[in-house]
Amino acid sequence: MLTTDAAGTGPSVRYVAGTPAARIMSVTISPGSRAPAHATAPGRVLLAARPAHHGADGPALLDGVRADGHALVDDELEAGLRSVAVAVRDRTGRAVAAVGVSTHAAGRAPAATRAAVLPALRETAVAIEADLRVAGRYLPVPVP
Repeated sequence: MLTTDAAGTGPSVRYVAGTPAARIMSVTISPGSRAPAHATAPGRVLLAARPAHHGADGPALLDGVRADGHALVDDELEAGLRSVAVAVRDRTGRAVAAVGVSTHAAGRAPAATRAAVLPALRETAVAIEADLRVAGRYLPVPVP
């Protein structure tokens, strides 16, 4: 979910759910935590969905996210952290959330990470979107 950060300095992404991996060293991003939107894959996906938003990284970065339909962020939020995300859209096509995976960057190359996780992320986004369409028929689904 894209929100304004506590200091009001720019957009941030708020995590609303998470599932930790069962590994000795795992990436855990707790629900309710926030991070600068431009430094996270979910944040970039949501920033790229805004009509005229170019962000601090310039239009080329977000244009690439729009063209690819996903974001991959490497070593920006934290050294050694890689994340991939896709948008979740409501029945009008507006990006209202993102679904993503965070992993250690050292485990595989960025292209291999994309190949490994993007199909499941896209499938998950489609399933969530279907649920939003059904729920939206019966009651409004408020999204900031």
